Amino acid sequence: MTRLTRFAVAPLHTMTRRLADVASGRVAPNLVISGARVLSTYTERVLGHREVWITGGRVAAVKPAGAARKIWRDVPLYDAAGGIVAPGLVDPHIHIESSMVTACAYAEAALLNGTTTIFCDSHEIGNVMDVAGVEAMLEDARQAPLSIFLTVPSTVPATSAELETAGGDLTPDKIADLFDRWPEAVALGEKMDFVPVTLGDERSHAILAAALKRGRPVSGHVYGREFVAAYAASGVTDTHEAIDRDIADDLLDAGVWVFLRGGPPTTPWHSLPQAIRTVTELGASHKRTAVCTDDRDADDLFLFGLDWVCARRSKLVYRRSRRGRWVRCMALRGLAWRTKSAGLAAAAAPISC
Repeated sequence: MTRLTRFAVAPLHTMTRRLADVASGRVAPNLVISGARVLSTYTERVLGHREVWITGGRVAAVKPAGAARKIWRDVPLYDAAGGIVAPGLVDPHIHIESSMVTACAYAEAALLNGTTTIFCDSHEIGNVMDVAGVEAMLEDARQAPLSIFLTVPSTVPATSAELETAGGDLTPDKIADLFDRWPEAVALGEKMDFVPVTLGDERSHAILAAALKRGRPVSGHVYGREFVAAYAASGVTDTHEAIDRDIADDLLDAGVWVFLRGGPPTTPWHSLPQAIRTVTELGASHKRTAVCTDDRDADDLFLFGLDWVCARRSKLVYRRSRRGRWVRCMALRGLAWRTKSAGLAAAAAPISC
């Protein structure tokens, strides 16, 4: 049996004729998921009495129930027994190392919680092992049954020689090389040195340039409303460190995406309830927001996954009729934005609805 990884699915440009043949009923699909309800994120409806035609690991078409058996008698069927078929969740900002497990081990918990794609910032292992550590994580991630993309660590060492003994020093040249050699390096990791960035530090801006000249998004990490304008002007495109309503509002007005971070409720990282108030109280649009997990202890992976974050978000939002839509939008929009910039949208979500 072929190991299931994102590399087991052929690139979309090599499959378009095959997908068209299956969708048109000229060629039988590899599998039909029957007896399903399908969540359409395009029309914001749950479509009843449908079946999903799959070929080569991709969804070729969604058809009325029973359509396949009218054409092919022996097509393989999987009975969903009335369950809902929906796209997997996408976590736009996490650190695998915080969980003290490998990428493959992390995938087990993530998949059980409905997450199928993550964007991992491996700055912790980079801070210990330099480029070799980041590449070891990438090699392991390629074996996982989960789509794992890298946001290249941007602030290694995290502080200075006076405050830490770091094993890594990711210079602008090293970061540029990671972008050029690893196709899953799709964005720059969180730029934690926000004060040097806003003060125009040469090294900090050379690292930003390594990402921006390649058309990559830049993840942020900022505290203090007084830094928002200069931070956004430096090319930062998102942040998960919106710890309260007002700075979240400032960030959205500055054009910075806000990843609403849901941490275990007893930790300081559970900033979602405060940051979401920019939408629920100040009337900001949710269209440039997403949800993320950021850091998790190993013991928390099964209990506080991205599904848990979406559920917490649902309890805080306004109109019940829009809840399902917002969960889907916030979970998927970050993926679409990141992968579009890197030309990897098809590879990131090989099975989608």
